[in-house]
Amino acid sequence: MLNAKEWGWFQTIYTDARLEVVQISVLPGGFSSIHRHLHKSNEFWPGQNVIELTVYDDDELRHSRRYNLTPGDEPFVIPAGQWHSFTAPQGIIACEVYRADPGKIIDPRDIERRNKGGLLSGIHNPPRG
Repeated sequence: MLNAKEWGWFQTIYTDARLEVVQISVLPGGFSSIHRHLHKSNEFWPGQNVIELTVYDDDELRHSRRYNLTPGDEPFVIPAGQWHSFTAPQGIIACEVYRADPGKIIDPRDIERRNKGGLLSGIHNPPRG
C-alpha cells in the first residue's frame, strides 16, 4: 500500500519484529523532516539519482555533515538517536532499511521530528526547526 508524504510516498516492502524495508519515492526538490529514531538504525540505499543526507552532530542542530549518495554506493547507516534528514534535488526512488536495537522491536511510532518535510523547488537544505 502506498502511503502519501509531503515529499512523495513510501510503502513497506517487508517487516518483522526487528527489521523493516521501505521503498521511498521522493519528488524533485522533496525533503524529509529533521528527525531521529530512538530505537532503530536507518540505512539508505539509493536506487536512482542522488539523495543528499544531512546528519546532525548535536541536539541543537548547530553542527552537521552532508553526504551525497548515488546509485551503486554502499548503504549509508544512521545510528539510532542521530538527527538526520534527506533531500532529493532531482527526485529519487530508494530503499530504507530499519533495524531495531537489540532487545527492541520495530515500532512505527519511533520517530521524533523537529520540523515538517515538503517540497522546495531549487532549495537543497531543509529548514531548521
